[in-house]
Amino acid sequence: DDQIYFVNGAVWQCPKSEAVDVALLHAHSQQPCAANLPGVQEALGAMLPLEVSADGGCGNWMPVEYRMCAVNMPEPPEREQNSVGFNTYLRDGKFFAQRFRSTLPVLDNGCKQGAFFHMQEWKKIWGYGTHGVDPLELALARKAPPTFTVTTEGITLLT
Repeated sequence: DDQIYFVNGAVWQCPKSEAVDVALLHAHSQQPCAANLPGVQEALGAMLPLEVSADGGCGNWMPVEYRMCAVNMPEPPEREQNSVGFNTYLRDGKFFAQRFRSTLPVLDNGCKQGAFFHMQEWKKIWGYGTHGVDPLELALARKAPPTFTVTTEGITLLT
């Protein structure tokens, strides 16, 4: 399990089992959020062609006419599982995958900075009336960005 911290406009993904020093995250979160963010990935190798099919075994919850599964999407080697990923591209009507390595900081406790965090699966766990979500709305009225954490238990304001 992970816990997500939003500190000074930066997103941090940290192992839930680790103690997290918010002041340390703040010290490494000095770039303000902006629409013209610099790149945070280094491309590795060539683009690999992907075979796309509605019957590829993914997204069975989605109507078949909208489903696109990359049947032959490669997996990074086990030694690179936490540091290398794949981006998907559509070029000239064909899909491709390209390996990348993140250039964002990783702290000694395993906290990784990211550009955003998609909490789709967590929203299903939360349901309605989750403790900790409502106070965040009050924090957004302040001039400084709020510092808060997001876990499977909900959203908790830290400052």
